[in-house]
Amino acid sequence: MPGMTFHINSPIGGGKTFGTATVSGASGEPGVGFFRLTFRVDLLVEPAGTPANQLLPELTDLVAEVRLGGRSLGRLVAMPGFFPVKSYPARSNHAQIPMTCDLDRPRIEAIERQRAAHDLTLEVSCSGKLRHLPTQLWRVRPASDGHQVALSLGQTGQQALTG
Repeated sequence: MPGMTFHINSPIGGGKTFGTATVSGASGEPGVGFFRLTFRVDLLVEPAGTPANQLLPELTDLVAEVRLGGRSLGRLVAMPGFFPVKSYPARSNHAQIPMTCDLDRPRIEAIERQRAAHDLTLEVSCSGKLRHLPTQLWRVRPASDGHQVALSLGQTGQQALTG
């Protein structure tokens, strides 16, 4: 499955790329009284390139608004325990961040109506938070192609991510 990729730029160091994120999986799961949409985000953090004795930026939060046909389906939030994602002076860092969005029956029915007629395209708008010092926290948006990407799911259940 091809991935939906976006870049996160840091306000530190003149807008240098903090990391590149790829949505490497999307699935739906039933719950008790609700359904859950799950994305798996793989993040490659670039080397910070600063001396080891300096505080380096770290990603402390990642969220995404999911829309279908211009209407909100909900908000994907990162599961607890996956932050902060740290950067290092001279090496890259890999992290995998699972994100979930609970959906009620009307939202599932809207998804299924769309899937019955066409391929399903979900619009995903991402944002996050970077921390450099204990007192410096920035809200960031991915840098590539704005901050909105589309996830297309075919009627057959095959997943094709574009962005």
